[in-house]
Amino acid sequence: MLEDFIRYWWVPLFRGAALIAFGGLALFLANNMQLPFSSAMVRVSIVMLLALYLGVSATLTMVTAMLVRHDSHRWIAIASGLLLLGLGMALVASRALRYETVIMLTVIHALVNGIGEARIALALKHHIKESITLGVMAALSMIAALTMAGLRNSGHVTLALGLYALLYGFCLAYFAWHLHVQAHAIHNKAGLV
Repeated sequence: MLEDFIRYWWVPLFRGAALIAFGGLALFLANNMQLPFSSAMVRVSIVMLLALYLGVSATLTMVTAMLVRHDSHRWIAIASGLLLLGLGMALVASRALRYETVIMLTVIHALVNGIGEARIALALKHHIKESITLGVMAALSMIAALTMAGLRNSGHVTLALGLYALLYGFCLAYFAWHLHVQAHAIHNKAGLV
């Protein structure tokens, strides 16, 4: 399993970059929610940004599915990519989708991510750095899900969503960098560089 992560280190890097951009925009929007009109614009913007992120994430997940060698990992990536793509398309196509629904879907997505990351962290328990990084990401996802589920003010929810996206994006970028270092070391050992 770790070999696939190392081989395709650039996938979490791109997902992390997309999340950092999404988080930065969400934080910008959260800080500009004073007027009722701007609050409505922020809600629409968050829905569109989330749909864009889901599209990027689904595409990267499907690319990963095509590249992964193990069949079990491939089917999990295909299912996850199709789910993300469907959710993103539903966000764009729906006329009656509410901001609160998007937040609840984000909460569910964060919980599922957290459980999945915890599962992978346990599977990689012999690889300490990777396991710890994934464990931190799992805890971050779970804490963010519980925090967003408990907030009622849309400004605070948007702020929490932005902070979660930024922190999670930075964790993904760190994970990708660590995997890239390992890939580089493997290529150096093999005399390929």
